[in-house]
Amino acid sequence: MTEAIYARQMGHARHATADHGRHGSAVAKLRANAGWLGPLALATVCGALFAAYGPDSEQIAAVAAETQRTEAACRADLQCLGTRGIFAAGLMCGNVMEKMANNLVVWTDNSQNPRFHHFEWRDRSAYIVTYVGDRLKYRNDKGVLTNVVYECDLDMSPSRRAVVDMRIHPGQL
Repeated sequence: MTEAIYARQMGHARHATADHGRHGSAVAKLRANAGWLGPLALATVCGALFAAYGPDSEQIAAVAAETQRTEAACRADLQCLGTRGIFAAGLMCGNVMEKMANNLVVWTDNSQNPRFHHFEWRDRSAYIVTYVGDRLKYRNDKGVLTNVVYECDLDMSPSRRAVVDMRIHPGQL
Protein backbone atom coordinates (compact mmCIF):
# COMPACT_ATOMS: atom_id res chain seq x y z
CA MET A 1 0.00 0.00 0.00
CA THR A 2 2.84 2.40 0.77
CA GLU A 3 4.25 1.76 -2.70
CA ALA A 4 0.91 2.78 -4.26
CA ILE A 5 0.81 6.07 -2.31
CA TYR A 6 4.40 6.85 -3.26
CA ALA A 7 3.71 6.07 -6.91
CA ARG A 8 0.64 8.35 -6.89
CA GLN A 9 2.64 11.21 -5.37
CA MET A 10 5.39 10.77 -7.92
CA GLY A 11 2.90 10.72 -10.79
CA HIS A 12 3.54 7.15 -11.87
CA ALA A 13 0.62 5.55 -13.65
CA ARG A 14 1.60 2.01 -12.56
CA HIS A 15 0.92 1.67 -8.88
CA ALA A 16 -1.45 -1.25 -8.58
CA THR A 17 -0.70 -3.73 -5.87
CA ALA A 18 -1.27 -7.44 -5.80
CA ASP A 19 -4.64 -6.80 -4.10
CA HIS A 20 -6.06 -4.86 -7.04
CA GLY A 21 -4.96 -7.02 -9.96
CA ARG A 22 -5.37 -5.95 -13.59
CA HIS A 23 -8.69 -4.14 -13.01
CA GLY A 24 -7.18 -2.09 -10.19
CA SER A 25 -4.33 -1.08 -12.48
CA ALA A 26 -6.71 0.57 -15.00
CA VAL A 27 -8.59 2.40 -12.23
CA ALA A 28 -5.31 3.52 -10.72
CA LYS A 29 -4.13 4.85 -14.11
CA LEU A 30 -7.36 6.78 -14.54
CA ARG A 31 -7.06 8.29 -11.07
CA ALA A 32 -3.41 9.16 -11.60
CA ASN A 33 -4.16 10.99 -14.86
CA ALA A 34 -7.40 12.62 -13.68
CA GLY A 35 -5.62 15.74 -12.35
CA TRP A 36 -5.73 17.47 -15.73
CA LEU A 37 -9.30 16.44 -16.64
CA GLY A 38 -10.95 19.18 -14.54
CA PRO A 39 -9.15 22.13 -16.15
CA LEU A 40 -9.53 20.55 -19.59
CA ALA A 41 -13.28 20.11 -19.12
CA LEU A 42 -13.61 23.70 -17.88
CA ALA A 43 -11.66 25.06 -20.87
CA THR A 44 -13.81 23.03 -23.27
CA VAL A 45 -17.05 24.31 -21.74
CA CYS A 46 -15.82 27.93 -21.72
CA GLY A 47 -14.70 27.67 -25.35
CA ALA A 48 -18.06 26.25 -26.40
CA LEU A 49 -19.96 29.00 -24.56
CA PHE A 50 -17.76 31.73 -26.08
CA ALA A 51 -18.24 30.28 -29.56
CA ALA A 52 -22.01 30.13 -29.08
CA TYR A 53 -22.63 33.42 -27.25
CA GLY A 54 -19.48 35.52 -27.72
CA PRO A 55 -19.14 38.44 -30.12
CA ASP A 56 -18.93 37.63 -33.80
CA SER A 57 -16.70 39.35 -36.34
CA GLU A 58 -19.47 41.79 -37.34
CA GLN A 59 -19.86 42.97 -33.74
CA ILE A 60 -16.10 43.36 -33.35
CA ALA A 61 -15.92 45.36 -36.61
CA ALA A 62 -18.82 47.57 -35.47
CA VAL A 63 -17.10 48.32 -32.16
CA ALA A 64 -13.83 49.10 -33.96
CA ALA A 65 -15.61 51.46 -36.38
CA GLU A 66 -17.39 53.24 -33.51
CA THR A 67 -14.07 53.63 -31.68
CA GLN A 68 -12.49 55.18 -34.78
CA ARG A 69 -15.43 57.61 -35.16
CA THR A 70 -15.15 58.60 -31.49
CA GLU A 71 -11.38 59.16 -31.78
CA ALA A 72 -11.80 61.27 -34.93
CA ALA A 73 -14.50 63.37 -33.24
CA CYS A 74 -12.27 63.87 -30.20
CA ARG A 75 -9.33 65.02 -32.33
CA ALA A 76 -11.59 67.69 -33.86
CA ASP A 77 -12.88 68.91 -30.46
CA LEU A 78 -10.50 71.05 -28.39
CA GLN A 79 -12.23 70.28 -25.09
CA CYS A 80 -11.99 66.50 -25.62
CA LEU A 81 -8.42 66.50 -26.95
CA GLY A 82 -7.15 69.00 -24.39
CA THR A 83 -8.70 67.12 -21.48
CA ARG A 84 -7.19 63.84 -22.68
CA GLY A 85 -3.70 65.32 -22.85
CA ILE A 86 -3.62 67.47 -19.73
CA PHE A 87 -2.04 64.77 -17.55
CA ALA A 88 0.61 64.00 -20.21
CA ALA A 89 1.31 67.71 -20.56
CA GLY A 90 1.88 68.02 -16.82
CA LEU A 91 4.46 65.25 -16.89
CA MET A 92 6.18 65.86 -20.21
CA CYS A 93 6.22 69.66 -20.13
CA GLY A 94 7.03 69.75 -16.43
CA ASN A 95 10.25 67.81 -17.01
CA VAL A 96 11.28 70.16 -19.83
CA MET A 97 10.57 73.27 -17.70
CA GLU A 98 12.67 71.94 -14.83
CA LYS A 99 15.58 71.30 -17.21
CA MET A 100 15.29 74.84 -18.61
CA ALA A 101 15.78 76.40 -15.18
CA ASN A 102 19.24 77.51 -14.13
CA ASN A 103 18.32 77.42 -10.45
CA LEU A 104 15.73 75.89 -8.13
CA VAL A 105 12.13 75.47 -9.28
CA VAL A 106 9.15 75.11 -6.94
CA TRP A 107 5.86 73.72 -8.15
CA THR A 108 2.79 75.12 -6.38
CA ASP A 109 0.28 72.75 -7.98
CA ASN A 110 -1.86 70.28 -6.07
CA SER A 111 -4.92 68.14 -6.69
CA GLN A 112 -7.21 71.20 -6.59
CA ASN A 113 -4.90 73.38 -8.71
CA PRO A 114 -3.27 71.40 -11.53
CA ARG A 115 -0.15 72.53 -13.39
CA PHE A 116 -2.11 73.50 -16.47
CA HIS A 117 -5.49 75.12 -16.05
CA HIS A 118 -6.38 75.96 -19.61
CA PHE A 119 -5.51 75.00 -23.15
CA GLU A 120 -6.03 76.31 -26.68
CA TRP A 121 -5.30 75.30 -30.25
CA ARG A 122 -1.81 76.13 -31.49
CA ASP A 123 -2.24 74.36 -34.83
CA ARG A 124 -5.57 72.61 -35.27
CA SER A 125 -4.63 70.77 -38.49
CA ALA A 126 -1.50 69.29 -36.87
CA TYR A 127 -3.29 68.53 -33.55
CA ILE A 128 -0.94 70.78 -31.57
CA VAL A 129 -2.47 72.05 -28.32
CA THR A 130 -0.96 74.81 -26.15
CA TYR A 131 -1.32 74.18 -22.42
CA VAL A 132 -0.99 77.23 -20.16
CA GLY A 133 -0.32 77.47 -16.43
CA ASP A 134 1.25 79.53 -13.67
CA ARG A 135 1.89 77.07 -10.83
CA LEU A 136 5.67 77.38 -10.94
CA LYS A 137 8.23 79.58 -9.23
CA TYR A 138 11.79 80.01 -10.45
CA ARG A 139 14.59 81.13 -8.18
CA ASN A 140 16.38 84.01 -9.84
CA ASP A 141 20.08 84.87 -9.54
CA LYS A 142 19.41 86.93 -6.38
CA GLY A 143 17.74 83.94 -4.67
CA VAL A 144 14.20 85.29 -4.87
CA LEU A 145 11.38 82.99 -6.01
CA THR A 146 9.55 84.51 -8.97
CA ASN A 147 6.16 83.44 -10.31
CA VAL A 148 6.22 82.47 -13.98
CA VAL A 149 3.62 81.81 -16.66
CA TYR A 150 4.44 78.90 -18.89
CA GLU A 151 3.06 77.63 -22.18
CA CYS A 152 3.73 74.20 -23.57
CA ASP A 153 2.87 73.14 -27.11
CA LEU A 154 2.11 69.42 -27.17
CA ASP A 155 1.66 67.40 -30.35
CA MET A 156 -1.50 65.37 -29.78
CA SER A 157 -1.57 63.59 -33.14
CA PRO A 158 -2.53 59.90 -32.97
CA SER A 159 0.89 58.64 -33.99
CA ARG A 160 2.92 60.58 -31.43
CA ARG A 161 2.68 62.71 -28.33
CA ALA A 162 5.63 65.02 -27.87
CA VAL A 163 6.59 68.49 -26.64
CA VAL A 164 6.94 70.81 -29.64
CA ASP A 165 7.77 74.15 -27.99
CA MET A 166 7.94 75.87 -24.58
CA ARG A 167 7.61 79.51 -23.54
CA ILE A 168 8.21 80.85 -20.03
CA HIS A 169 7.96 84.45 -18.83
CA PRO A 170 7.66 86.16 -15.44
CA GLY A 171 4.18 86.86 -14.17
CA GLN A 172 0.98 85.27 -13.00
CA LEU A 173 -2.39 84.65 -14.64
